[in-house]
Amino acid sequence: MIDFGFDKLALIGAVALIVIGPEKLPKV
Repeated sequence: MIDFGFDKLALIGAVALIVIGPEKLPKV
């Protein structure tokens, strides 16, 4: 069970999405 990582990854991912912008990320 991963107690550390998923929560922070989701938060960091959201922040990165805002900072970098969805245009830079590959379209899924």
